[in-house]
Amino acid sequence: MATLNLNNPNYAAEVLSYYLWGEATPPAPEAMASKKWIERQNGVTLSVDPDEFVQKYGHLFNAKDFKLAEVFFTGRDKKGKPLDISILPNVTRNEDGNYELTHKQLR
Repeated sequence: MATLNLNNPNYAAEVLSYYLWGEATPPAPEAMASKKWIERQNGVTLSVDPDEFVQKYGHLFNAKDFKLAEVFFTGRDKKGKPLDISILPNVTRNEDGNYELTHKQLR
């Protein structure tokens, strides 16, 4: 797994290179026609430091735009009905005595 540095001024080119060639930098022009790049079977996973992402792009997102935040703060499901923990299957309290719900359970 490769970790992207969002402060690198060429990180967009790096992402494109991973997408096209599976490597951080494009191959030399004479190597681009190689069969190595055609129908590549190995996947690529890119990682971004969450704190770095929020620091750089956090101003572009607002919690109110996420349905999960709306459900959490209003205490109502997507149909406007009050949340009722008894209707959720397999929900138990954790060792701290709190509920931990998945996004799917809150929809």
